[in-house]
Amino acid sequence: MAATEILARGWTFSCNGTAVGPDGIKSFKISHTKKDADITSFGSQGREEHIPVTRGTTVTLEGNYLEDATTGARDAGQAAFDALAEKVGAEGLETIVITSPGGNTYTFTASAKKADIGGGNDDPTSWGVELTVSGTVVEG
Repeated sequence: MAATEILARGWTFSCNGTAVGPDGIKSFKISHTKKDADITSFGSQGREEHIPVTRGTTVTLEGNYLEDATTGARDAGQAAFDALAEKVGAEGLETIVITSPGGNTYTFTASAKKADIGGGNDDPTSWGVELTVSGTVVEG
């Protein structure tokens, strides 16, 4: 079968085994960074030279804040990411799994930072989290 485009809404995101519900995410972005060491010398003939020394990944999830209007219970996945964002030290790193619509998984350890929560008069309340990967992303 030929590879085809997939919709972003088919991806799933879980923190330490607890997935965010399908209504909990409106968009996501996976960003990559790279830092270089300058190795330019007189022998470089006036041309810059470098070697890559570190690479990093950040995952940003954005959605609407979800809670049960009767019980106040939060979406379990959003609550798990929010709890991770409150932890410090070694406890501030947990296993994250991203799954594509075709079933490919991306597993990594990450810390979290909460995004601002808010909205206007006629808006749903926003929710979000930024994940900073620690180490390597394992594809499976």
